[in-house]
Amino acid sequence: MRVRDQALVQQLHAGLAALAANSFPLPGIHSAARRDVYVQQLVDSIRRVKIVPVIASRNIHPDRANGLSPMFDPVRGAILKKRAGDVEEACWLVFLFVHFGKHAKSGYRYAREVYRSCPTAWCRF
Repeated sequence: MRVRDQALVQQLHAGLAALAANSFPLPGIHSAARRDVYVQQLVDSIRRVKIVPVIASRNIHPDRANGLSPMFDPVRGAILKKRAGDVEEACWLVFLFVHFGKHAKSGYRYAREVYRSCPTAWCRF
């Protein structure tokens, strides 16, 4: 855990404890180990949400939205597509990011392979 996330971790643990004590039990996270894993997942999600405006404030290389490029990045690509007014394509890229995530070794390879295999810019299933 990062030092700067410790206060958030404590706040989330306290909130979950209060919720369980005052409102209703939380059976899926009754053990300390499960609660810790859940809190870490919440922290990761919060960090991802907070980073998007930071990324959006920067210049982004056009290849980030190119499924044929090794520079492909679905988050940055979605920002580029939204800036260009192509909201549907931006949503498709966000979906691919959420579905595949970023692999520790392969990066965005899975999302890139699906994205570049679409016969049109926006895959309609």
